[in-house]
Amino acid sequence: MPMTHPVGSVEYIDYAESSLIFNGKLENVRIVRRVTRMSCENWGLAASVTDLAVLLASEVAGNAVAASPNEPIRVDLRFSLGIFRFECWDVSPEMPASIDLSELADLPIDEMPEDGRGNGIVELTAHECGWLTRPDRPGKARWFTLAATPAPDPSEPGHPGPGPETRPHRQGGDAMP
Repeated sequence: MPMTHPVGSVEYIDYAESSLIFNGKLENVRIVRRVTRMSCENWGLAASVTDLAVLLASEVAGNAVAASPNEPIRVDLRFSLGIFRFECWDVSPEMPASIDLSELADLPIDEMPEDGRGNGIVELTAHECGWLTRPDRPGKARWFTLAATPAPDPSEPGHPGPGPETRPHRQGGDAMP
């Protein structure tokens, strides 16, 4: 059960989690998007955080499906202490390609590589991201975190509305903050 505390007139969740195991088929990535969106919305996260979480979850889950077709894939979503964390486990030990998106800036669209852009997007926009392996579990997990602010409460007097969000990026680390 999520733990909550009030922020203004809205209950703000201190901790919550969701998990999903799905068959590694591309059409199942839409389920990951739906679960991610519903979780973020139920946890009261700002729309901009929710939209980014859905985009990055789709990229990560799509890579997991490509790495482990027709195999079980596990997704864990967690919200704790203002941090949203997405983790996607697949059974392949191979790390997907990643490219530096800044290297693509001057390329015509038809010359851009097909592989690696999704990981580049994750690396560019996530607060933190990385890879995780465990000796008791086959394969690997790709994870990312986002600094997650609560959705603005329009009923709060003098509420300025959503402000600019910053997403400092740091690759590495595997512990939930």
